[in-house]
Amino acid sequence: MDQLTALLPTSVAPYVTGAVALAAIVAMVLPPPDQGSPRSYAIAYRVINSIALNFGHAKNATDPKVAGLAPDQPKDVSHG
Repeated sequence: MDQLTALLPTSVAPYVTGAVALAAIVAMVLPPPDQGSPRSYAIAYRVINSIALNFGHAKNATDPKVAGLAPDQPKDVSHG
């Protein structure tokens, strides 16, 4: 951890931490892009998730790529 903090000047660290926290909050409330979304929204969504450090298992559960669903495929809600 000390190596990471040594990379940033002390005056910048609170701003970086705030940017990550703000991006995490925004990523939490943004709906994932779908087929009808503009390309710019999909790019912005990806950038916000990157800044929020949402990688791998931390990605939004409703993200179609994470859920393994095609964009037009309904979610199976059967309790069989």
